Amino acid sequence: MYNLNNWVIVFDIDDTIISENEYKQSGIKAIEKMLNEVYDINTNNKIICAHRNGTKDLLAFACDEFKLSESIKESMLWVYRLHRPKISIYSGLEKIIKKLIAMEAKLAFLSDGRSFSQRLKLNSIGLQNFPLYISEDYVDEKPGIKRFLAIQRRWPGYNYSYIADNSSKDFDAPRQLNWLAIGANWVKDRIHPINKKGIQPEEWLNNPDQIIPCIINRD
Repeated sequence: MYNLNNWVIVFDIDDTIISENEYKQSGIKAIEKMLNEVYDINTNNKIICAHRNGTKDLLAFACDEFKLSESIKESMLWVYRLHRPKISIYSGLEKIIKKLIAMEAKLAFLSDGRSFSQRLKLNSIGLQNFPLYISEDYVDEKPGIKRFLAIQRRWPGYNYSYIADNSSKDFDAPRQLNWLAIGANWVKDRIHPINKKGIQPEEWLNNPDQIIPCIINRD
C-alpha cells in the first residue's frame, strides 16, 4: 500500500464530511420536539415543511405560526445549536478516512462555526478524536490563515492538503501556503453553490474515491 506518512489531510465539516442541509433538518426537528415537550404544541412538521419550501426565517415563522413571543426565538436558536444531531458521514467518506489512516496520513478537521456545535457533529459520526480547528476556539474565521499556520506548527515539514466545499472563502489560506487545495463537490444538496469568481482549489472532485489518487499525484 502506498504510504502517506508525510501528509497532513485536513477536512472541512459542513458539505464536505456531512450534508449541512441534513444537519439543519436535524436541528429543526429538535426544535419541533422541544415545542411539543415544553409548550405541548404539536407542530405537525410545519417548521420542517417551511424549511423545505424555502422559508428563510424559520424561527420567526414558528413564533408566528404557534403564537409564541418573539423573545422565544433565542431559546429555539440555542436548542438548534446544542442539539445532538442525527446525521451521517457522507457516503464513501468513512471508507476513505479509514484508508488514509491505514496509509499513515495525519488527519484533522478545520471548520468555521461554534465550537460546541461543530464538535457535536463530529461526535455524532464518530470522528471526535481527531484534532479540531474550529473558528470560535481560535477567534479566526476563513479566509483567515491562523489555524492553517497552527497545523503547520503542529506537524512541521509535512505536505498539507485541505479538502472543503466553499470557494468563496475556503481556499484562500491553503493556496497562499502552497497546500494542496481540493474542492469537495460530492454533497448534492450543498448550501453554497460553487463560486467561479472565488479562489479555486487545484481540483474539484465529484466523488470521495478521487481523494487519495489526487493526493498521490501531488506527492
